[in-house]
Amino acid sequence: MRVLLVIVVHAAVQALLVLDDPTPGQTTDFLLAAVVSGAVLVAAVWLVAVLVSGPVPQRNGGAPGRIVLAPERPGDAPVVVQPEPGAVRPWRPVVLLRVIVLGVLAVAASLLSPVLVPVVLVLGAPLLVARPSVYRRPIALLWTAFGLVLAAVSWVGALLLGFFVTGPVAAFATWLWFGAAAAFLLWRWAMSSRAPLGQYGQH
Repeated sequence: MRVLLVIVVHAAVQALLVLDDPTPGQTTDFLLAAVVSGAVLVAAVWLVAVLVSGPVPQRNGGAPGRIVLAPERPGDAPVVVQPEPGAVRPWRPVVLLRVIVLGVLAVAASLLSPVLVPVVLVLGAPLLVARPSVYRRPIALLWTAFGLVLAAVSWVGALLLGFFVTGPVAAFATWLWFGAAAAFLLWRWAMSSRAPLGQYGQH
């Protein structure tokens, strides 16, 4: 529910920023709107990463966080997973820095080709919520491929939407869809990162 709230609020803010139909240029109003838009986007991505990542281990002698997974079959006992040391702690500044760097890389990629933007975002997104060992799982390749397809479809859909719907309504719908798709992918990467490499390695 909190993730949904972040997605809706972010989409609403982005829609309000284009309410006056700003014209791209070096005017003060447009530059201010662009800065606010970027800052809100970074904050929304960071918050979603925080919410989907769940419990993480504590360091300096603290007790590790516990994650309870539903039993695989009815009647089995729940499985308690102890996240391995070094799992990402989203509230740390380093993760916020990763969000910013990923955004900068996406902008730089857009200067070369708009097609590269979804590729950069999908390949970099797992770094926001996953631990390094998640890349050793076979399922990681599948989720990366699915993410690329979803990002490509979303990207084309956003471009087509601009031909039929404009203004704040188009902005709200676009950011709502992008937010939902991104949150889903981050959540799946986070779940894959939490699960042990053995029995639950395919989750």
